[in-house]
Amino acid sequence: MNKQQSILIASSVLSVAFWTLLSGNFGLVAAVFAGVLVHEFGHYWAARYVRLPVNLPVFTPLGAYVSMGRLPKDASEEAFVSIAGPLAGCVAGALFLAASLLWQSPLLAQAALYSFALNLFNLIPLGAMDGGRIVMAIDRRLWVVGIACMAALLYYSGGGLIACAFVSATLFQACGDIRWRALLKDQSPEYFQIPLKIRASCLVCFSALAAVLAFGLVFAGSYGA
Repeated sequence: MNKQQSILIASSVLSVAFWTLLSGNFGLVAAVFAGVLVHEFGHYWAARYVRLPVNLPVFTPLGAYVSMGRLPKDASEEAFVSIAGPLAGCVAGALFLAASLLWQSPLLAQAALYSFALNLFNLIPLGAMDGGRIVMAIDRRLWVVGIACMAALLYYSGGGLIACAFVSATLFQACGDIRWRALLKDQSPEYFQIPLKIRASCLVCFSALAAVLAFGLVFAGSYGA
């Protein structure tokens, strides 16, 4: 077992243990983390496909990530690697939902609900989230839409302390990402010079995936109700 594999196993075990202690539901936590792992391996294999140096996923109590040894060649390659995660997560959610229908399992229905919700949230076009990376191939200024989405999330959550802290942390990270993107455009303008056909394809794929995840979220929520 190499170092990356050891870190993956140790970080996933610690994260599952952390959330199990908070929720008291090991089965649901394990299922949700399995879906997150599928999401992260979507990024991993997409990066491998385009020959980007990439490390195995690492878990934290607040999520997971894969790190790459260099930037993608341009925004379209970045979008390809980024959308592979939510796409894989969508498939995981669909499998959870199908299994819950087959075996009449409320736990798997909840896992499907969380998978769809997490992957849909991750498509918000802001900061270091997958949506923020995907829209780099469409128009990097779409972070404005992401700000509106976060404002709506804060409003409908009731503006609680946890929601405010989470949104504030996300916006702080987004500010750094916006500044870095502006600097990247000045230094390497070719990174964002994507043909219109590819921009349109990215927009269609992004919108279609968001629609499927939203439908899955509503269906899983109504089924589990």
